[in-house]
Amino acid sequence: MSEPIEAKPDVPAVEPAKKLPLKKRLKKLYEEYGWVALCTYLGFTAISIAVFAVIIGFGFDSTKTSSGIIGTLIAAWLAAKVTVPLRIIGTLALTPIIGRVIARRRKARGEDDDDDDDDDDAEEAL
Repeated sequence: MSEPIEAKPDVPAVEPAKKLPLKKRLKKLYEEYGWVALCTYLGFTAISIAVFAVIIGFGFDSTKTSSGIIGTLIAAWLAAKVTVPLRIIGTLALTPIIGRVIARRRKARGEDDDDDDDDDDAEEAL
């Protein structure tokens, strides 16, 4: 038989880390990544509205009039509202990846720009 494990009095018990709610994690992500997080979220929103509009448009033949198009877009927007938690999770997952890609591209472009500027400065000095 195994003996029960006793807690040692000199070692404090470690509480498991609590996960922040989605709203707080999204706010923290925005504070860290700024416009990248915002554009990622808005991109997910635009894609989901477009997908729902196409799906709804295929189901109904109401896109021949302007009121039919507006109705389809409103229905797509309402359907996309259901996907808000999924869009937030997708934003939380993809924003750091997109941020790293943008940082790498800026760094690569910055190194290339510096080299080009040095060549131009050398030619102007001659």
